[in-house]
Amino acid sequence: MSAAPAPATEAIQAALDRATDLGRATGTIEQLQTLADELRGHVRALLPAAQAHADRLWKGSREWYLLVSRIGNARRATETRTAPAGVLEAHVRVQLLAMDCRWLLSEYGSAPAPRADT
Repeated sequence: MSAAPAPATEAIQAALDRATDLGRATGTIEQLQTLADELRGHVRALLPAAQAHADRLWKGSREWYLLVSRIGNARRATETRTAPAGVLEAHVRVQLLAMDCRWLLSEYGSAPAPRADT
């Protein structure tokens, strides 16, 4: 008997499922931007666990370097606020954020639900 997933995990998985569905369909820029904003919030909520893991590693090791590089890329992706130039760019952003979110979720588990004011 396994425990039910945490609500934040369910919300993250639902957003990832929508990203997969939109990747196979033509979404509007507005739909894609809304989903990108939601994924950014999930990535931000999951990043502290990844950072805490990196902080416990030996600074300068290959594992540390790869992890902090990946964390830095994910963090920079959450800071992108410019409007996409078109639907293709919006799709690419959603898929890249979804990739970061999937990685963080699989490696660092659930996180508290993102705050609405971020």
